[in-house]
Amino acid sequence: MEALGNAKKFLQACEFQLLGWAGCREYVAEGATFHSPAASYEGLNTVQDYCEQIAAAFKVTFLGSCELHASAYDPDNNVVFLYGTSCAKHTGEGGPVPSTHKQASVPFVFVMNMDAEGKLKHLEKIYDEASSRRQLGWPQMVTPGF
Repeated sequence: MEALGNAKKFLQACEFQLLGWAGCREYVAEGATFHSPAASYEGLNTVQDYCEQIAAAFKVTFLGSCELHASAYDPDNNVVFLYGTSCAKHTGEGGPVPSTHKQASVPFVFVMNMDAEGKLKHLEKIYDEASSRRQLGWPQMVTPGF
C-alpha cells in the first residue's frame, strides 16, 4: 500500500464519509494509536476510538463537511501530513450546551506515522479547539493548573 494514498483514503472514510471504525480499519495498522492536545479528545488513545467518536459526533451533534487543502509525504520518516478545514454546525443533541445552530470552520493538521505496509500506525490531530468552541458558542474548556 502506498502511504500517501492510503492516508488520504483514511481521511476520506473517517472525516468526509463518517464511516466509523468499520469503514476505516482497512487503512489502519493493528493497535494504531491516537493523540491530540485538544481537551475534547482526552481519553482517546486509539485510532479506532477516534474514528468512532468522529462518526458519532457528526451523526448526532453536528452537520458538517471537511475539505483537504494540501498533503505531503516524508519518505525518510514514513510520515504523511494532511492539512484541511473542518466545518461543523451544532444542530443536534450533545455538546456542553443545547444546540446553538452556530457553525465553526477550523483548520486542522493530521500528522500520520505510517508502517512499512503503508498503513496508519499513529495519528496526531492538531487544531484550534478554543476557536472551534468560540465559533460554536460553547464555553471554553478550563485546563486544571492554568
